[in-house]
Amino acid sequence: GFGKSPPTAVWTHGPRAGRAGSFYCTHSSGCQRLPNGNTLITYGPQGILVEVDPEGQEAWRFVSPCLSFNGAQALVRQGGERPSHCKFGLFRSMKYSRDYSGFEGKELLVPKRQLEAAR
Repeated sequence: GFGKSPPTAVWTHGPRAGRAGSFYCTHSSGCQRLPNGNTLITYGPQGILVEVDPEGQEAWRFVSPCLSFNGAQALVRQGGERPSHCKFGLFRSMKYSRDYSGFEGKELLVPKRQLEAAR
């Protein structure tokens, strides 16, 4: 409630808001602490997901190929350069283990190529 001090941060990642390289955002971003101690970070407006270990080292990165420009949606080829005049937002991300109860009775496919090509 009011009048109480904010809790002390137990872990931080990246520069503070207002600093060069900060990924602070007032909307559509977030993080999820994973069972292995890593953290999944959603850079919302940039359309990027990153998993980092407790020391802040990247385990993997996903750059969304989905873009929006003047109301039209399209995909950028995996590894291709993303146009700077387009929007690449992600609202939120969550990572689920293969034994997540919501997957029960579902066939989980392992892509044999890039996800963007799997249609």
